[in-house]
Amino acid sequence: MHPDAERTPNGVGVPTTPTTLTVAAPRHELGTSPAANAQWPDRLIRLLTQEVRAAVAGGLLTAAEGEQLLARLTLVIDQAMTPTRP
Repeated sequence: MHPDAERTPNGVGVPTTPTTLTVAAPRHELGTSPAANAQWPDRLIRLLTQEVRAAVAGGLLTAAEGEQLLARLTLVIDQAMTPTRP
């Protein structure tokens, strides 16, 4: 378990100190071109993958929970990015 985490009654590790996430692409890059728009979902997934792996390494999630969480997040991001048809 991560040194800055404590276990809840159901055994889930909860960080006791706030964490700071870094964003791979500055906001001003988003929406500036079709290429930038196509890249940000990949950057988001990479960021989430790093964060989930850190949570697994820190003992906040099991490896299986981390993999399941990443699979679900990837699916949701993919669905959000799929254009709707009229």
